[in-house]
Amino acid sequence: MNNLRTKYTVRVFFNETHGHRFFQYHEGDELKPSELNTHFALEHEGQSHHDLALDACDQVFGLMNADNRPNGKTERSLSVGDVIALEDEEGKLYVYAVESVGFKKLENWRM
Repeated sequence: MNNLRTKYTVRVFFNETHGHRFFQYHEGDELKPSELNTHFALEHEGQSHHDLALDACDQVFGLMNADNRPNGKTERSLSVGDVIALEDEEGKLYVYAVESVGFKKLENWRM
């Protein structure tokens, strides 16, 4: 089987709702878009879109929490309750909330 590439447009939203870090993401929370606008290309062989999206979330989390992150002087790091939205080349949207461990897929989420 050949390796395939999937490209995602990534958007990050910071949860601005008071106390969100203790209660995690809830529908209706106030979200502020990040200045970060980036793209990821992932190689895969037979992985599901969900698994690929989780890999992309891991990469975004690492990027947004690095000491030398691209927006480190203007924005905080990514934390519990924040949202990562991934759009593939076909326009399909995969949206995940940052949990205390891992990510939770959000259904019926709109930008």
